[in-house]
Amino acid sequence: MADISHAVIAEELYDRIKRENFTLCIRLQSGEEITSFDRGVAPLLALFARKDELRGAIAADKVAGKAAAFLYVLLGVSAVRTRLSSLPAREVFARHGVAHKCDESCSHIINRKGDGICPMEKAVLDIDDPVQAKAAILARLAEMKK
Repeated sequence: MADISHAVIAEELYDRIKRENFTLCIRLQSGEEITSFDRGVAPLLALFARKDELRGAIAADKVAGKAAAFLYVLLGVSAVRTRLSSLPAREVFARHGVAHKCDESCSHIINRKGDGICPMEKAVLDIDDPVQAKAAILARLAEMKK
């Protein structure tokens, strides 16, 4: 994490995730905190309704794959602290200037069954543009609901 205050806040949020079992905790620049127990990219997608408030926010998340990384970029989050991040997610964070720290890295996020790549990670695997990635994520979610 580049900025020391961002790093301190990110660690506080990460500790809160572990303590209160949230999947996501975000602190806006206003000081307001947004938390979620929802899994996957759903809580990040829900935040697009408040996108303007998220610019410069700091987040802690249990897991961040490439799909989540793209969503954080589009939301304008400045720093993300995770327990686990995929290597493609780390590349997205680095390429787009999002400070990032994780406890563990993996080649790809695994699906909930544990028998393959997460469908969201798979949907954006060959994508480099955040806007295209969001469209691919929404298309995959729609496909999965059928």
